[in-house]
Amino acid sequence: MISPIVALIAQRIALGILLLFLVSILIFAGTQILPGDVSQAILGQSATPEALANLRAELGLNDPAYIRYFRWLGGVLTGDLGTALTSRQEIAGTLLPGCGIHSSWPSTLIGEREELSFNTEPLFWTPDRILILDEHSAGFREADRRR
Repeated sequence: MISPIVALIAQRIALGILLLFLVSILIFAGTQILPGDVSQAILGQSATPEALANLRAELGLNDPAYIRYFRWLGGVLTGDLGTALTSRQEIAGTLLPGCGIHSSWPSTLIGEREELSFNTEPLFWTPDRILILDEHSAGFREADRRR
């Protein structure tokens, strides 16, 4: 028999995953409803129709919305967060180090754990920790001078 706590935790995890899935659908649908063309926004108003068609094909914008959504969802589940449209940089390469993860998260699930390194303290704690350590070491230096 399953413990009520384990059942509650499993239910919360399942509801959290369902909520993330529904929110991702809503956000994706919202971006599809917005007026304008992504390729036109990237290339500007003076872009030729051939350049627009080439960029739309490169970005996969000619595919139906549900295919683009499932392609994106598959990428997220495999650790490929895509490429930023403006800077052409990998999103995971920009986002994950700021979260303290310096590797692709699916590789850690598969077993390549030696590539993973975690930053155990959030970046906003660092200045406070430096000040505390500096004050602490200054106290030790003062004690050494008194001897």
